[in-house]
Amino acid sequence: MAGKESAWDKWVAEELKYERALDFLPDEEKMVEGILENLKATGEENKWDGLTKEYKLMLLRGLRFRKHPVRDMSKLVRDIVKFRLDNNMDKSLSELWSNHNVYWSAWPSYVAGQDKYGHWINYESVGEMSVKTLDLISSEECVMMRCQYYEAQMEMKRRISKNMGMRTNKFVYIFDLKDLSFGKHFTLKVQKTIQPLLEVCGDMYPDVLWNMFIINSPVTFSMIWRVISPWVDKDVKPKIHILRGPSQYLSRMQKCGIPIDAIPKQIGGKCELVSMRDVIENMVENPESDEDYLAHHHPELPSGGEVNILADDADAAAKREAALAAEQAKAKQDAEKDEKDEEEEELFKEGEVIMEGYLSKRGVLNSDWKRRYFILTPESMMYFTGDPREEDSTLKGKIELFMVSGVKRSVPQAGETLGEFEVATPFRIYNIRVDDGTNDEKIEKMKDWVSAINEAAQEEACTLNFKNGGSVGVNHIRSGFLKKRGVFNTMYKKRYFVLTSSGFYYFNGDPTNPKTVIKGKIRLTNVKKVEKSKQQGAFDIHTKYRVFHMKAKDEADQEAWIQTLRETIDKAKAAVSRVSEAEDDIRNIPYMDKVAVIEAENSFDGIGSFQKNISGFVRRAINLAAGLNMITNSETGEKMRGDEAGVSDIMNMAADRMKNMLGYVYEITVGTGDGSTEEDEDDYL
Repeated sequence: MAGKESAWDKWVAEELKYERALDFLPDEEKMVEGILENLKATGEENKWDGLTKEYKLMLLRGLRFRKHPVRDMSKLVRDIVKFRLDNNMDKSLSELWSNHNVYWSAWPSYVAGQDKYGHWINYESVGEMSVKTLDLISSEECVMMRCQYYEAQMEMKRRISKNMGMRTNKFVYIFDLKDLSFGKHFTLKVQKTIQPLLEVCGDMYPDVLWNMFIINSPVTFSMIWRVISPWVDKDVKPKIHILRGPSQYLSRMQKCGIPIDAIPKQIGGKCELVSMRDVIENMVENPESDEDYLAHHHPELPSGGEVNILADDADAAAKREAALAAEQAKAKQDAEKDEKDEEEEELFKEGEVIMEGYLSKRGVLNSDWKRRYFILTPESMMYFTGDPREEDSTLKGKIELFMVSGVKRSVPQAGETLGEFEVATPFRIYNIRVDDGTNDEKIEKMKDWVSAINEAAQEEACTLNFKNGGSVGVNHIRSGFLKKRGVFNTMYKKRYFVLTSSGFYYFNGDPTNPKTVIKGKIRLTNVKKVEKSKQQGAFDIHTKYRVFHMKAKDEADQEAWIQTLRETIDKAKAAVSRVSEAEDDIRNIPYMDKVAVIEAENSFDGIGSFQKNISGFVRRAINLAAGLNMITNSETGEKMRGDEAGVSDIMNMAADRMKNMLGYVYEITVGTGDGSTEEDEDDYL
């Protein structure tokens, strides 16, 4: 009697059915009809013909589990064709980039053997990566060299498929975390460097991952994975294996169809590695070769194929060439039209000018005063080298009024000129002055400008953009100074608070000052109650995880804050229809044991550093996963990108859950530490 088919075997059979099929399957043909209908509606049907059949199969199979696959594929078709044309990706392997050697010394990558299903194995080690070296290259060139790497993978796929006589599209990725340093490899700077390189994979090369093995994982990384995994796409999650040492990962790899002969020697296997750097150089030098560069071919797989089974036939190739030529011609025509429109576009409408005239403005880097012609409209305040109605006038800058948080007269110091005023935004304070006329005339003219700018700015929906943690555009409901007591350092510290429709932010000073930084945020939907405390002017904000102790300047200020907070919190909660499934999944994460805590602390060079940084690392992990199209909104089923507002919410939720997981574990298992950590750093949740 045949044994019962395991869940793994069922998953493999279903995946291989799609991967090995050379033609569209019935469900895919229906999706193609929908895609063509969408593209035709916008006059873009040429774009579908602009992709090779192989690329079409990658799209259809990589996005088939999406909630709205046809819509998402239609958009990706547009993006991919444009990206490939703009960057001449069809010729990517025709030459090496000028910084080829620098890039590959900073981010080495290797090819090993082949699993039993025909997938090649890619190996990278965090210990060999050098973001510092990568920063020597421009971000744009780094992205192009990462694309060249993926194009080389596509060419390997073509050669392997030809040699086997059977389509294969995916690879196994082994990422070795041995020598991982969170302080070196998991910083915000590293994220900013690596994120664009990962996103180009998720966007432009879908359906390429068979399995990912993250090995030699420290306990801290495993903790982070446990926290973020509820938001990882349900179809991607089974492919991700987070494993500790060789006793774990070698057996798991073999269970997943990777023989020991195909596993790199560096991690306990028997396979020699081939550098992707050498592979790309060889492809550039020998474009007609069919060498697949695998150091080990699985003996059970077929070999000796002679036909390029992934190539388009002559008709499809000619159709694609014509479609791309048409797209290039249209892109050129659109660019010329945009350029003409820009030349003809009015910077402002004469009927909307509120106030205008010559003023002087002090520079940021060069503190000299320069004479500029200012024009104030209901949306912005522009400044030019001269009257913009004259041909030789040039626009030098623009202050968007929705960013203006205040305009005030400057108090002149000894020897300074009368008529100066300041326009404050979250990123800069503009110093402007009136130069023309007597002192009395300067003062009157300055008052007119201050009044006009303030009035126009108030007409706009005044918002604040907070630097730390990304941009947040929200309505400013109430703001002002309060004192807040810390968690570890129980002294009260003066903070500037801004209440918005979704959060209660606090800064180390006035947020319109460019040097001010955000210190924390209390999400309103997490607040249980706001109540007075025994001390005069004091009140407490009770959240799910902490009580925030505040002090207002007096009882009147205390009453005003409490009332406004309660009203705003009620509105925020009313707007939330239900708690997401992702929150429910991780509501009761157990506390860590003492061994886990000690090991985690060692990863961060001690307790204080661990407490200070762990929430930030959780956010970065969410952001990187979103860049790889691995994060899904549990309510809508939509894939989420790292720059979407929803991802920011997930990052905050995950950071909260990490704190819940820790459970102030220092008090429970290893004591409270020395209390030396900056109390605010962990509050930005």
